[in-house]
Amino acid sequence: MINQERKLTGLYDCDDEMRYYIQQNGNTIWWYGEEISDDGSWPHNVARGEIIGNTIIVSWSIVPPNDGFGNPFLEGPKAKESKSHGILILNIESLYPNAPYKLKAKEKIVEFAGSEWNQMTLDWHGRRRCIK
Repeated sequence: MINQERKLTGLYDCDDEMRYYIQQNGNTIWWYGEEISDDGSWPHNVARGEIIGNTIIVSWSIVPPNDGFGNPFLEGPKAKESKSHGILILNIESLYPNAPYKLKAKEKIVEFAGSEWNQMTLDWHGRRRCIK
């Protein structure tokens, strides 16, 4: 049974140097991933996932950058290594109830650079931070 109280919606930093915006709607998540440095070496990605217990099965696809006229291109060493789409199986972890979530890759069907996503929170100064 899925924990309906779980709220995965939020901003996540990942060990692939990308930032992910995740929206949870019931048992479904949607995400948009973008490069933190925005130097153009890594294409952005989108995904849809189904939550089953403490696992998310995610189907992802890259969204290649373009030249400003809608013509896609991939440049840089990371982009050349990337695959265009695949499946991830993620475990949902939390240190304690209502704590920020950590998503960890359990299985990658087609290689994906990220392996660990940490939900960001606001500290008492209103600054974003990650609990790792």
